[in-house]
Amino acid sequence: MPHIRLRNVDPDFVRSRASTLVDRLTAAVGCERSWFTVEILVTTPIDTGLGDEARPFAEVLWFRRPIEIRKLVATILTEELRGDADYLTTVFFDLVDGDYFENGEAV
Repeated sequence: MPHIRLRNVDPDFVRSRASTLVDRLTAAVGCERSWFTVEILVTTPIDTGLGDEARPFAEVLWFRRPIEIRKLVATILTEELRGDADYLTTVFFDLVDGDYFENGEAV
């Protein structure tokens, strides 16, 4: 843990940046590389006629961390994954004790 889910990003672009991304996130969060999971969710954006277009979006599931670390992680994700987009949105989902299990055991 942390678990990062990405939408509306090119998989090859993410693969090319993955090692550097995780290196930077590991330093920012202060945890082992093996704790990170990065995945790309395949989604189908719906054109609502309002000029909507699929923009890069990152979800971070993790145990709560201070705002300074959140800002740093959001900045790293943006720098590494925004590409040519105007912006990348990052949303944090905090897990609390009793929400995360490995092999049926609470972590």
